[in-house]
Amino acid sequence: MSATTEEAPKGPRFTKVYDRGWDRIGQLVTLKGGPTVAKLWVFLARHCGHDNALACTVDVLAEELECSERSIIRAAKYLEQNGALTIAKLGTANVYILNDGEIWKTYEDHKRFCGFRTKTLISEKANPGLKRRLTHMTGKAPASDLFE
Repeated sequence: MSATTEEAPKGPRFTKVYDRGWDRIGQLVTLKGGPTVAKLWVFLARHCGHDNALACTVDVLAEELECSERSIIRAAKYLEQNGALTIAKLGTANVYILNDGEIWKTYEDHKRFCGFRTKTLISEKANPGLKRRLTHMTGKAPASDLFE
C-alpha cells in the first residue's frame, strides 16, 4: 500500500489532546472561570463533530448542563476570550468551534479543511411533540398521533 492511498485506521472515535489542550484541562480543573466553564468545555469537546464544531442554542446547553442560560453565555464568553473556542452565529443558535491547537477530533491531515458539517443539538422544550412526529415519520405511530 502506498503512502498516498493509506487507509484510515479502524476503531472507536478518538480525541487527540495536544500539550496546549492539557494546559487548558489543567486550567479548568482549578475551576478558573468557575465550574460551568469546565463543564461547558468538556461537553463541547465530547460532543463536537470531527471538525471540532457543535451547533446548538444556549438553552440546549443550559438544559444539558443543568444551569441558567446566562451561566452558559458567561462561560462561553470566558472560553472565547481565553482562546479555547470561537463562536459563530447561526440564526438564533451558535456554532462553537474548539481550538484545533488544543484538541482535535479526527486525522491530522484534515486540519487543512474548513468545511463545517456539525452535529446539531435541539431541545425537547423548544420542540414539543417532536418525538411523536419523528416516530410517525418512521412508521412506528399512527397518523392521528402526529399533531396531538
